[in-house]
Amino acid sequence: MGNVRRARRLAGAALVVAMTSGCTQASLDGLVCDPTLEATGQAFEAAMTDLATVSGGMRASLAVACAAIATDLGMTPPAVGDGTMVTDAVMQQACTMAVTAIKAAGTSVPVIEGGQCQVDAQAQFDCETSCDVTHMCQAPTVIARCSKAELSGVCSGSCEAMAVCEGSATVAAQCQGTCAASCTGTCGGACTGTCDGAPSTGTCSGMCVGQCAGTCTGTCSGDCTLDSSASINCGAEATCRGGCSVAYTAPVCEASLTAPSCTIDANCEAACSGEGSLQATCTAPTVVLASTSASNPKLKTTLETNLPAILNVLAQGKLVATAAASVAGAAQNVSTELSNSAACAVVFGVQFATQIQTSVAASTTITVSVQASVNVSTAVVGG
Repeated sequence: MGNVRRARRLAGAALVVAMTSGCTQASLDGLVCDPTLEATGQAFEAAMTDLATVSGGMRASLAVACAAIATDLGMTPPAVGDGTMVTDAVMQQACTMAVTAIKAAGTSVPVIEGGQCQVDAQAQFDCETSCDVTHMCQAPTVIARCSKAELSGVCSGSCEAMAVCEGSATVAAQCQGTCAASCTGTCGGACTGTCDGAPSTGTCSGMCVGQCAGTCTGTCSGDCTLDSSASINCGAEATCRGGCSVAYTAPVCEASLTAPSCTIDANCEAACSGEGSLQATCTAPTVVLASTSASNPKLKTTLETNLPAILNVLAQGKLVATAAASVAGAAQNVSTELSNSAACAVVFGVQFATQIQTSVAASTTITVSVQASVNVSTAVVGG
């Protein structure tokens, strides 16, 4: 707990003592903040702080990337600095200009290599432990709380058919299926890149290096969705998502965790789930333009440099948008419960209400940021 929050609680406790001097024990008991409600309030304080931090980071990242693209392509976007002081409107203006500049330059075929988000399961579990004031819940595990389709990790056995071998620009994954990034190997369809070292945009009967429109048998620099008949080892450093023939090593979840099997306060759980998603770790992908019809030669360089940050915001948004709306909305209910308790109102004070206002604004920022990232990424491929 931060020093500011600790100081506020100590001040609140002192006020309770002052308010209750000379009162009966019964009235003193009535001024004790209910443990469950207090735990819920604390969980929301943490979640709302995370929400403000994440939304600001997403907006800043987009503002810088969009302004850079617009500038590189000959436009004059608003000054954004490092993005930390920009408003939603300024970020939107920079991204709108980036979209206009990209469309004027021509369409591209981006190859997206790697890039995933992983929920901070431990942050969520720690929060749920605080919510479990009766200590009836068993220790949770990521494996039990993550859907099979979103559970990933190092798989020393075989990644199951229809599962995904996850590669990146630095760690290629073995592939026998659909490669979402760059395929190096045999391509059962059109190859956009090189075929046996020569430029290719069509069928390749030799070694394809680039985007493969059919089944890639070789390695993939991004996600490879295995064929229905394939079951392979993804490679020593690549990860598998969606099913492993043996237990995963260091499993993580790439989507929101399911609710715990034990019973804890629903509002408290909403805050904890929010923390897990809001504290997710996201790794930006690498972008390589396989081809472009650009009239501006700078398009390739600026997109390969700045599009990863925009795609990272888009991936992060899939996790945090729902969490943001849930935290901001449920906090309103919790605020009412806190204000209806004299003791809890003293403990949490007016700062809780202020945090709610900030959270609502932060939730709006996330919605705006996700839409801006969609607009830019769509413009790249001619949408």
